[in-house]
Amino acid sequence: MPKKDPADLFKKLAAEQAQTEAAAETTARATKGKGRGGKRSDPDYKQVGLYVNKDIHRQVMTRLAAEDGELSALVEDLLKDWLGE
Repeated sequence: MPKKDPADLFKKLAAEQAQTEAAAETTARATKGKGRGGKRSDPDYKQVGLYVNKDIHRQVMTRLAAEDGELSALVEDLLKDWLGE
């Protein structure tokens, strides 16, 4: 059995690593902006924080759950109305 050249083994491992990295990059590009993230990864949105009375928050969340709504969509609609859009 002939001895394997360590340089050949290194070249083989490097080629396999390059293929793995290329496949991972292709997958990352194909899935960018899909799945998890949503508005968080959308540059057209800005995360904000605010304080709301606990009772009002509970009532709002209860109603949104019943209507299958989102708090961010509700706040955005209210702000658009307030701005006169």
